[in-house]
Amino acid sequence: MGLPDAPELVQEQTLEIALEEQRRVYDWICSNYEQVRVKILTLLGGGLAALTFLYSDGKLFIPAQIYGRIFYFAALAFIIAALTFLVTSLKPLHWEFPIEDKDLLKIHKVPSKLDYLIYMRDKYMECYTINISAYEYKQKLFNISLYPLIFGVIILVVIKLF
Repeated sequence: MGLPDAPELVQEQTLEIALEEQRRVYDWICSNYEQVRVKILTLLGGGLAALTFLYSDGKLFIPAQIYGRIFYFAALAFIIAALTFLVTSLKPLHWEFPIEDKDLLKIHKVPSKLDYLIYMRDKYMECYTINISAYEYKQKLFNISLYPLIFGVIILVVIKLF
């Protein structure tokens, strides 16, 4: 009698281990999503602070030389583009949770532990697919805006101070 249940028991144990790994991955994605959100807000605040520093006296400090004007407007375009990307990355994205209110009713109707483990595995895979794309989107916009903002601010500070 114990023989037919052995494959099901092994499958349950395997699914439990897989679920534990999926929980870790889910926590990792949540943590990294929050970190990139904080980085975006910090970089956005830094960019706005730099613009405040540069233009607080009310002067545009556009150089008289043509090459100076090219650098000035290129740096300003870098900063504006970077800040636009950062503001765009702040828009809320869909975030999936493994267990939601609607799922709690389904869990009580699951006939066996094995079916429950399979259901949870599928939910974590669905969450992973949706959440990793949201994280990658925000990380990509952060990466795109980082260097143009830094270069733009450096160029404008050099033009203003020297």
